[in-house]
Amino acid sequence: MKEGRKPEPTGSVIDTQSVKTSTNVPLTSQGTDAAKKIVGRKRGILIDTIGLILAVTVTAASLSENSVGIRLLDQAKKTYPTITKSWGDTGFKNAVIEPGARLGIDVEVVNRNPGVHGFYVVKRRWVVERSQGWLRDHLIWFGRLWGVTGIVERLVPDELWELFQRVVPEAPARPQGGGRRRHGDREVLAAIVFVATSGCTWQQLPAASFGPSGPTAHRRFTQWSKARVWARLHRLVLDELGSRGELDWSRCAIDSVNMRALKKGT
Repeated sequence: MKEGRKPEPTGSVIDTQSVKTSTNVPLTSQGTDAAKKIVGRKRGILIDTIGLILAVTVTAASLSENSVGIRLLDQAKKTYPTITKSWGDTGFKNAVIEPGARLGIDVEVVNRNPGVHGFYVVKRRWVVERSQGWLRDHLIWFGRLWGVTGIVERLVPDELWELFQRVVPEAPARPQGGGRRRHGDREVLAAIVFVATSGCTWQQLPAASFGPSGPTAHRRFTQWSKARVWARLHRLVLDELGSRGELDWSRCAIDSVNMRALKKGT
């Protein structure tokens, strides 16, 4: 408004981006982008000429850019009827231009200069690429924050933690003012469960997600093993499940192991 422009947007830029999804995403909500060879979802955004998002949609990556573009134009026109112009990359064809014209939006495809190699600023398209970068960075940090704040509770739920507290030995008393703060048993147990279930090594343990480092978690694991914590926890879990009638005693597993005899042993 300081530049004499009206507050309602009239120009827009449109873009899509295919992103990989994690392994726990339902298969029905993801697909394969054949052109980019990405299995996941497709994120489409429509922004104004300064980069503010006006419309957004998330679909399976298998959906074409034209289909996503039509959705964005319909969504934006309903919310911002003043839009009359939109720019996009070469992924958008006549299948988007014609529906845009019926909505009163002139869709212009911005082509790269074939004589220029490497990175360079493309007219109008650089604004939406910047917005996609902002969005990607914020989603990454949000995902990290969500993972850090919830991973301990997911790996060690309250019911398991209650049982574990009944078998874990008390932490040794430290002399006043000595050493750094001891990591909590629940955080260390979550780190141990993560190593046991993910297949990563102690050195690969992401300390930022749990608190204790790999050596610290391994040291506590060794201490608890010597104290027979795991055997006592296993027995406690079996007793708890047995009292609920949730154990199936109709089948069992049997195994044997060969051990080297001690010299001069019997």
